[in-house]
Amino acid sequence: MGARKPVEPVERIAQTWARSLASRPLLCELTSVLSGVLERNVSIDSVREFKRRAIARNGRLASLIRGLVPELSERAALEIASLAHTLLAGLWPLANPGPVVRAATEDPELAAAHVDFTGRMTRGLLLLLAGQLATRKTRERDF
Repeated sequence: MGARKPVEPVERIAQTWARSLASRPLLCELTSVLSGVLERNVSIDSVREFKRRAIARNGRLASLIRGLVPELSERAALEIASLAHTLLAGLWPLANPGPVVRAATEDPELAAAHVDFTGRMTRGLLLLLAGQLATRKTRERDF
């Protein structure tokens, strides 16, 4: 066996971020139902105010990302923050299915249907971060 490769900074960021989300199940649950449930039957003014605050929070998250990965542009960090939210919203319900799905997937033939939230979120965040870093020169020419 060879020596283990040291964990790259973006891998450490992705792992820490995913573990932090996993430790906040209520946040993850609310995020996963936000668009499909919580944003229905509300006033336009309520939606506008919520969206303004969501944009501000996304900007703060992007600032944190840039603080950890200064090679990223502001635009790239904003895109990572937004896509991470989308990843969370889709991944959480897959990793935390309802009782019927949970019971059905106890069948050994369906083991592949089980989703490890922290592992998959870590991988998704790593791909977002690494992808932005790998394509930053190309994107800067395109914008």
